[in-house]
Amino acid sequence: MALLLNRYNEQAKIIENIFGVEARDYCRGREIIELIFARRGKEVFIIRRVLVEAVSNYSVLSCLMAKKGEEFEISEEVLIAAAKNMYRGYDIMKLFLKR
Repeated sequence: MALLLNRYNEQAKIIENIFGVEARDYCRGREIIELIFARRGKEVFIIRRVLVEAVSNYSVLSCLMAKKGEEFEISEEVLIAAAKNMYRGYDIMKLFLKR
């Protein structure tokens, strides 16, 4: 992943697609997201599609909230996706309310 970020440093579309995929990755998703933030954190904007994907992975979502929580809107679609998470939906809603 570090090699990809170094090689395609200027291509924001790649980063957006990686965020969408890694948001669902339970094994290394948070680690990859943190690497992206470390390398290009100021350039990262969280789009709705990524946030909808992230509500399925509490670890990634909590990382996104810690890094960029004030910069994105929690839409109705995101809330519905969180409510459908039968394992961590309650915790995700609490995370949203803390914001």
